[in-house]
Amino acid sequence: MTRFLTLTVLGLLAACTVAPPDRGPDDIPAVGARPVTAILYKQALNVIYDDGALCAADRPIAKSIWGSTLMGCPHLHSFTIEERAPLGAVRLPLQAGVGGAGAKVSLSVVVADGSIVAFNAP
Repeated sequence: MTRFLTLTVLGLLAACTVAPPDRGPDDIPAVGARPVTAILYKQALNVIYDDGALCAADRPIAKSIWGSTLMGCPHLHSFTIEERAPLGAVRLPLQAGVGGAGAKVSLSVVVADGSIVAFNAP
């Protein structure tokens, strides 16, 4: 019985010394990743990037202009959103570059190279 316990403990210790697998190229976020989809919810903003990353931000209550930094993903880009009319819907998909000054909701995301990606809800 002692030999069995000794071998089990040695086996567990050996398993702890195994190096983790190398990170593959798919695990490293793209530096020039750009947002491709934005969805405004009653309590949050979700932004999906062209590398598949999903970033989010909490939505403050009763503010028509607000901004912050996207979180929960490798792209910590800042954003500003302006709501010119009540949301009305629980989920509002925003369209890239559509709407302009007359849009109900406008979102601007500042990406790594300093350029701005715009989304709007006409």
